[in-house]
Amino acid sequence: MDELAAQQPDVPLWVRIGKAPAKREGNPNSKTALEISMRAYISKREGNGVNPAVGTEFDSLDEAYQFYNLYSWEVGFGIRFAKSRLSVNRRKCMQEIVCGCASKPLRENTRSTRCGCTARIRLLRSSDNGWYISEHWDAHNHNLSATCGDKMHWQSHRHIDRYTKYLVKQLRENNISLGKVFSIVGSFFGSVDNVPFTKRSLKTLCCKLNKEQSDSDARKTMDILGEMKVNDPEFNYTMQVDEESRIKSIMWLAIEEVMRGTTHRWCKWHVLKKAKESMGLLWSKKSDFKCEFHKMVHHMVSEKEFEDRWDAMLERYSQMLLMGCNIMQSGVYLKVNLPIERHASKIYTRAMFEQFGESLYKAGAYEIDVVEPMKLYHLTHVDALAREKWSKVQFKVEVSDDKLTFACECGHFKHFGMVCCHALKVMIELKLATIPDKYIMKRWTKDARDILPEHLARYERDKGPRGYETYRHNAMYIKAFKCVRLGDNNVKFYYVFMAMMKEVYTTLLPLSQGKDGMGLEEREAAQGRPAANGTYASIADGTNFMGQCETMSNCSGIALAPSKRPAGRPTTSREKASYEHKQKRSRFCKICRGEGHKSTTCPDRGDLPKPPRKMPRCSKCGVLGHLKNLCGKTTDPFEPNFL
Repeated sequence: MDELAAQQPDVPLWVRIGKAPAKREGNPNSKTALEISMRAYISKREGNGVNPAVGTEFDSLDEAYQFYNLYSWEVGFGIRFAKSRLSVNRRKCMQEIVCGCASKPLRENTRSTRCGCTARIRLLRSSDNGWYISEHWDAHNHNLSATCGDKMHWQSHRHIDRYTKYLVKQLRENNISLGKVFSIVGSFFGSVDNVPFTKRSLKTLCCKLNKEQSDSDARKTMDILGEMKVNDPEFNYTMQVDEESRIKSIMWLAIEEVMRGTTHRWCKWHVLKKAKESMGLLWSKKSDFKCEFHKMVHHMVSEKEFEDRWDAMLERYSQMLLMGCNIMQSGVYLKVNLPIERHASKIYTRAMFEQFGESLYKAGAYEIDVVEPMKLYHLTHVDALAREKWSKVQFKVEVSDDKLTFACECGHFKHFGMVCCHALKVMIELKLATIPDKYIMKRWTKDARDILPEHLARYERDKGPRGYETYRHNAMYIKAFKCVRLGDNNVKFYYVFMAMMKEVYTTLLPLSQGKDGMGLEEREAAQGRPAANGTYASIADGTNFMGQCETMSNCSGIALAPSKRPAGRPTTSREKASYEHKQKRSRFCKICRGEGHKSTTCPDRGDLPKPPRKMPRCSKCGVLGHLKNLCGKTTDPFEPNFL
């Protein structure tokens, strides 16, 4: 290989031959890029002290990054690594270092500092495995940081050098507080205002050191206890671990014998730390539990006073403890606090409410013109001239007389099932407090899985209060549900329940013929509300009940929740026509040469018929007659095969 390279000196060796090292070997006689730049500044006394000129060479990417980072500190911006390129031997041959404001944010209406700044340097690998600046763009489209306090907020300028890290580690091992550590570090730089990193960065570093120290403490403790066990066979200790095999507590069975007159207590710091981890939502800023808990810990004197106060707190906050992270999940962030936004936060799931919030945000970018009051509105984008030529900037929204239909020409609702920003803008203009029902798709709401048969649809949560129910209807309804709950405990109870329900139905059917007009269905009919459907009416009348139940059990008596799509990436292939599918080969019997059956099932075979197949038993509920993949897909009422 070396001979081949010697014969072809013009071929760049770093491209084709071998793997390039990570950096170029430094030459003690050569000057670094920083030294060259500073000497040039001293001789000219103009420009910047650090100048990333085209052609500047570095031994490694890290040196180039540190050099450009010094330049960015001097000018007043931050930097980060951007796109790179690999050579044919899978080694990096190009690297861009860009301004911290380069590129655009991933989404609108964010606090991101990215604004599409083009300032950057492009580094290429040289033939001797060094790096050099091939291109440099120095123009920024944003304001530059002028003071040290502003510059420290850039991510690239929060770096803490290794000597400072070592000093902080030594101070923290001696239990020096975070504030004093920052003051001590500031004394080395003249004052805390000159420290080249923020106090938050120091706090992050201390958290990492504490985690490393805690892991080391556990290991050292176990080593000491193991050594003591080897030296003293009678030495015993007990260790308690959690579900993830992490040490929770270590008890030494000898402390009580050696320190008999000593009272052993838990450390208050550890108690409060565990309380914060375990209480969750109760420990938030908006909860009074934290203040009351601290008051109980710090100010209670006697044991009885503490126990009484603790019982009172448990009684007060027990409901919140039972609800747990559900309260947190129900919390939403309102952007403009409009009545229609509050209504959307109550009905939509969190993901769909975020989609609604984006539509609400986009609605603010349109100006509304009233063509015909309460009838027709035109909406125009405020940046119509700056948008692309192909982009539509004006939309027409028509409103019905009852203010329940908002027809927009964008067709967003028909496509996505979510009200568009144009119709939403008109709703806000008309001061609607709620979203019309026709624009609320149930699959996007919190009650998407609350689906019942048509004759029980009135009991769905999103149907609102059931104003026509009577006391006797509610009493029977609750009592029946209690029996269903008991009957679902085991299979034996299920069979007894179904048998008793048959007897109850047979007994009540003749009595139901005489109606007093006070039933739920009669009251709804009197108010002009139609019956739920024919099935429910026939059941209420007692006619053809068994036929209806059989139909419900064999068909779709209960509407199932929407099933999840198959795992994996959705297929992009089109559905094939019937003639494109492979035709199955016809099967002929060997005995009668007939089509459609095999010789084992041929009627002319002459042997005895096979015994009937054993009825399957469901492994999910234990009931005969169906398998677990069909469990729950039928109402299964009063079929003779099940009893």
